[in-house]
Amino acid sequence: MTNEAVLEQPLKQSQKSASWLTRFQKAFAGIEIALWGVFALARILQKAHVACAEEVVIIALSIIAMLYLLVPFLVFGSRGWKRHIGSYYVGIALYAAVSSYLFVIERWPLAKEMGIVSFPLCFIGTLITFIFMCLNFRWNPGDRFYIFVLLRLLICTMIALVTTDFMP
Repeated sequence: MTNEAVLEQPLKQSQKSASWLTRFQKAFAGIEIALWGVFALARILQKAHVACAEEVVIIALSIIAMLYLLVPFLVFGSRGWKRHIGSYYVGIALYAAVSSYLFVIERWPLAKEMGIVSFPLCFIGTLITFIFMCLNFRWNPGDRFYIFVLLRLLICTMIALVTTDFMP
């Protein structure tokens, strides 16, 4: 009896740590969605010239950019060290795209240059993610990790493309 308890203990500990990781990933994904919603609402209010909407836009986009830069493995829900490394590259690319978009909508200096830097990062990340998605789909067709990362990358690549020519 005591041998069974000792042998099952590491399995129970790994299941506990996996459940905490899953909870954190769901929480950070929810935070990301909520911040994008706050940004969209604040951007609408900014167009209507409501007071303090500009500050909310800055805060929401800055927090989103920091989430992408500091904890991308929690935002994307990656598992395994290879996906963690890839999620950091994607996080840096998305950070650059979101930051350049923030610079453009606030009309800050060097906005066009940030867009020029962020577009190749996002474009290369999109291509690499698409290649990995195609390779992974062959072995694991039910895995949606690459699809969600690719959607974020496509949106931010379009944002980066717009920011390169947005300002005169």
